[in-house]
Amino acid sequence: MKKSTLISSHFLIFALGASIAIISTRQAKKQEADALLAATDPASVAFSHSQAQDSKAGPRTSREPSDRPARTRLAPKEALVKITEIGDAYERQRALMDFLDDLAPDQFAAVADQYRELNHYGNTGDELELLFRAWAKTDPLTALSYIEENPDMRRNRGEVLETWAGADPKAAENWAIQAHDGEGANPYMAAVIKGIAATDIETASRLTQEMPLSRERGRAIDAMAKALLMKGEDVAFAFTDSIADEQLKGSFVMIISQNLSRQDPQAAADWVASLEKGDLQSRASGEVARRLARLDVDKAASFVTSLEPEAQAAAAAATIPAMSQNDIAGTAKWVSSLAGTPGYDRVVESFVWSCDERAPEQSAAWIRGVSNPQQQLKLYHRMLGGWAKKDPAAVRQWVASNQVPESVVRRFSN
Repeated sequence: MKKSTLISSHFLIFALGASIAIISTRQAKKQEADALLAATDPASVAFSHSQAQDSKAGPRTSREPSDRPARTRLAPKEALVKITEIGDAYERQRALMDFLDDLAPDQFAAVADQYRELNHYGNTGDELELLFRAWAKTDPLTALSYIEENPDMRRNRGEVLETWAGADPKAAENWAIQAHDGEGANPYMAAVIKGIAATDIETASRLTQEMPLSRERGRAIDAMAKALLMKGEDVAFAFTDSIADEQLKGSFVMIISQNLSRQDPQAAADWVASLEKGDLQSRASGEVARRLARLDVDKAASFVTSLEPEAQAAAAAATIPAMSQNDIAGTAKWVSSLAGTPGYDRVVESFVWSCDERAPEQSAAWIRGVSNPQQQLKLYHRMLGGWAKKDPAAVRQWVASNQVPESVVRRFSN
């Protein structure tokens, strides 16, 4: 069954539940707008609420610039043109949100068409997102149908589903299940989970665990990780401990630690180091070490040694660029101290690339420390090839003075 037909067939099933959840929050505002419209042209709509409402609020404050468009009655087409002509991004988006709040459900499609055709200031992607989120609060099924009929708008489907799921989780979940008729991960479910996660971690977790390993599940886990961290680090850590599936637990460890390290790298490092299994640490240690090294390379180096051996290489490789920035010799000594670490080739390669432009002779010399012959050969050709573009004579001299694979000699000796 085609998706556009599928959406229409589900309208009767889901529309009542979606409408009850949404309309009750907007009823008072809509009644006021309807009363105003009855007194004038029924084809027009309030640009914002009403001039009477402005008068109740008293005089403008200093925070409202005098050149802000007057909140007067305009037809939607005229109002939208005026909004798109506002150069100030803050004022434009505030006016757009006021405008969207006053649209009737059956006016959104025409507004979307017009907005897409207009020339305007600003980030049209952000403002289209506002439009579709507002539409989802009044009539998500019609918004989804519009997106299906306009393929260039499919990037906004996630915002509609997320917003709908926040208001009516079960209806959005059911729509996502019924709309997916292909193989593999449900492409709609990650957005639904994102909308649910803030208020219902249990349901979001169930839906995430039902998804197969995929990019979509990764997006769902990221949404859940953010929602968990909003509730507190302890909540996020405890939730991860409760997961029985080791693959899924590893994904949560990785994504929670990544999100946490953006705000508090040391807290993320302490948590990852406390994990008992090296394979769990390995999933998360690289990104945490990279962010911690930007703040304090000594703390990052200590983090590396606090990990299980199988997780150290990823963390060390991520620490090296920041460490070598001001101390190539000291970094080389530290890299040497890690010899024998599982995955040591990864550490050596990171050091090679960290100083290939500043100290190419030393960088090239360290390639010999890569134990895998194929990887070593590939690294010689890549690193020396880049150096040769800047100083071919120096590369020829270095190759002639060092023991390197025959293919490297042939390539760089002439």
